[in-house]
This record gives sequence, structure tokens and C-alpha cells, in this order.
Amino acid sequence: LQLTSQHQRSQTNQDCRLVISESGVTNESPVKRTELSWSGIAKVSQTRKIILIYLSEQSAFLIPKKSFPNVSEAKSFFDYTFDLWKASRNVVSSK
Repeated sequence: LQLTSQHQRSQTNQDCRLVISESGVTNESPVKRTELSWSGIAKVSQTRKIILIYLSEQSAFLIPKKSFPNVSEAKSFFDYTFDLWKASRNVVSSK
């Protein structure tokens, strides 16, 4: 799944993308690319208006649910992201 962050765009005047995949989370801009495996993600949660992908207790990607075309797509994005994160925890804890 891929999401273009309007918030980051407004600060940098450049498109930034957050890509969620089975291998982890990638944050891309024209000048920087950051890749994190799921083991590097501390937590995935949500509030009524925001999906949060925590890198640490003090740092997170904040994804406004209004960035999605509708509530259903925001829910699907959260469910997919949470399930991948949770699955990575089960793999790590079973070793």
C-alpha cells in the first residue's frame, strides 16, 4: 500500500510517500528514502482521526484518516498495517 503525505508535501513542497509492504515501511521523498523492517516498528495504533506507526515512544508516522478516499479504505489500511506488524511480533517472539 502506498500513501502520499499531504502534510509532508506542504512542509517540503515535494511529494512524500509512505509504502507499507510485507517487508516493512518505506518513507520516500525526492531527497531521502528510509526503509524500516517490521522489527523496527515499535507499535501500530489509531485514534478516531489518525493512524500512527511508531518508530519509538517519541516518534511516529502520523497518517490522517482524511487522507483516504473513504472510511472503509482507512480501515483497510490500518487493518493491513496492524496485521503485518502483529505477524512480525509473532515471528520474533517464537524464536
